[in-house]
Amino acid sequence: MQHPNWEDLARADGPRADFAPEDLAPPITLRSAKVFLVGFNFGSHATELGREQPAYPSIFAKYPESLVGAHDPIALPHHSLSVQNDWEVELVTVIGTAGRHIPIADAPRHIAGYCVGNDTGVRDWQFRNRPPLMGKAWEAMTPIGPWLTTDSGPVDAMRLTTDVDGERVQDGLGADMIFDPATVISYLSTVITLQPGDMIFLGTPPGIALGQEPAPWLHPGQTLTTAISGLGELRNLCVESPAPATSDWTIHG
Repeated sequence: MQHPNWEDLARADGPRADFAPEDLAPPITLRSAKVFLVGFNFGSHATELGREQPAYPSIFAKYPESLVGAHDPIALPHHSLSVQNDWEVELVTVIGTAGRHIPIADAPRHIAGYCVGNDTGVRDWQFRNRPPLMGKAWEAMTPIGPWLTTDSGPVDAMRLTTDVDGERVQDGLGADMIFDPATVISYLSTVITLQPGDMIFLGTPPGIALGQEPAPWLHPGQTLTTAISGLGELRNLCVESPAPATSDWTIHG
């Protein structure tokens, strides 16, 4: 079943509840869930950064504490820690059935559904070393939602977009994806058992701030709108996190 059509729901019988954007938490709230990400998984994104297309999925991770809901604020780091905040619209696959060593052909039956994500990142922290965990795992920076869609149509036909304050900065198709969801699921499950609720962010099309000169980093007060056709839209206001009471890692320290 596809995500709800609100006009149909308005005509339907049965229990009803008021709907408000602020009520949308991340679709997956399990603190035990694993959050995987695939880097350089869109051919044109690899090209914009001067990278060769990878022979295998490039995997890194973040944590459930990184996630916020479809209309929650994005907590950018305090300016004393960084101002290099970037965006990446991504299709997110959510695991529904546990498995290890999953064949590619069987992987689709392990998918519970899809949702929209934006793999925001703090670039100067990301490039301090490899892997990019410290730039990607910032708390309350990664919006996901608006709901889990179980029948979304072919991934290749999905259109992924990002707007910053209403200006289109990313616009790509799922057909540009190098490793499809089934391939990534099979690859990950070779290493570790995938459990219900685990999430996989599947890469981004070109148009990130890092690929531009000068880079138009995200700032507090800007609105980030992330959408994927058939899955819905995220709309998040960027805010600045409070100044740390004490820190040995400020960029002015």
